[in-house]
Amino acid sequence: MRYNTSDRKLTVIADDIASAAFSGDSIYFIEHSSRSFSIYKQSLDTGEKQLIRGGGVSEPSPGALICDNVISVQNELFYTTRYPARLYRYDEQDILIAEFPDSDGSLRGFHTDGRILYCTYRKEGARYISMYLYDLGSETGNHLTETQ
Repeated sequence: MRYNTSDRKLTVIADDIASAAFSGDSIYFIEHSSRSFSIYKQSLDTGEKQLIRGGGVSEPSPGALICDNVISVQNELFYTTRYPARLYRYDEQDILIAEFPDSDGSLRGFHTDGRILYCTYRKEGARYISMYLYDLGSETGNHLTETQ
């Protein structure tokens, strides 16, 4: 929902958002209700919405980009994908930050203080969670821990 304090009007941005992040004058989000696994950008000024990543369809074809999570850190946008689990910096030519071939496909990211903390999940008879930290300043990633 978007609330305009001047005219006190409430407008719907999307019916059901799985992940959202603000960057610049836009909100970036993945609609959950349509299960499109795609990233949309919507201007906070004009309300114009555009598809920026993914196919925008609820049944992606094999090998299609399946977006999972959007993260904004210091006005830069990052996103994660499933199958394979990857972390990207959004740009005209996206930059691959990390790839996790052993993951079962899920990758969750959180930001703090110019860093992104992200977790991967994989199964090898038991569920393992691995945690990594990516520092934007030094552009380095570190494996923090793994637990069962």
